[in-house]
Amino acid sequence: MAMPVEMTEEIPPAAATVDQADDVTLYGVELAVGPPIRALLYGFCFQGHCYRLAIPATFLFTAAASIAAVGCGYDGIAGYRSWIIEKEDRMVRIERRKGTAEELILDFNLPGRSPATLTYSAKVQIATKAGKVYE
Repeated sequence: MAMPVEMTEEIPPAAATVDQADDVTLYGVELAVGPPIRALLYGFCFQGHCYRLAIPATFLFTAAASIAAVGCGYDGIAGYRSWIIEKEDRMVRIERRKGTAEELILDFNLPGRSPATLTYSAKVQIATKAGKVYE
């Protein structure tokens, strides 16, 4: 599932070496010290551009020790940390939803309601029909 992000006009931190060109700098609040690290992420920096997540999300990932957030508008904000990871590093996004047991368990798992039941081929068929690629 794609995450909507918003590009910002904030200035990213400068890369210290060429090796850091494809690194991803994560910005957020550390919820649990790892490994793995559990953090509520608000934004990230990639290839010289800063982005903010439309909806902050909790992630599990492995990274070197966190440092005080620098760049992308997070400078000097108490409690905010940053982590540098490689773009190929594995992560887990923990989705949080709020609702009743009926909404989150019963209704969500009805046939056709769960994102897991909508396969890639079905998504492509829906997209092509909606886009009127085929007449």
